[in-house]
Amino acid sequence: MVGRMSERRVDLNARLARTGPRKLLAIDGGGIRGVLSLKILEEIEQLLIKESGRDDYRLADYFDCVAGTSTGEIIAAGIAIGMAAAAETPSSVSSALTSCDSSRTEIPLM
Repeated sequence: MVGRMSERRVDLNARLARTGPRKLLAIDGGGIRGVLSLKILEEIEQLLIKESGRDDYRLADYFDCVAGTSTGEIIAAGIAIGMAAAAETPSSVSSALTSCDSSRTEIPLM
């Protein structure tokens, strides 16, 4: 399984029982522009790792809800299962997009 072992993840029940504001990460789509989102998320994750002192700290531990559209949805899915932002390389996002877009047929414009 991709991601981290369950004992390294933040306890979901404790997170849901917590009161106060929630942190939502929404990632926009935009095809290959998702690489920019990945780089920004990678920097945020590195800051969180440094602040927490845990090498295994992930964006999924910090955000309560992660969502996205198009390419952002693919990135959000990886983050939600505990993948490191750096693990979602442009090539892995590109291959996922290629497999999603393979069913589309090009329609030539006049």
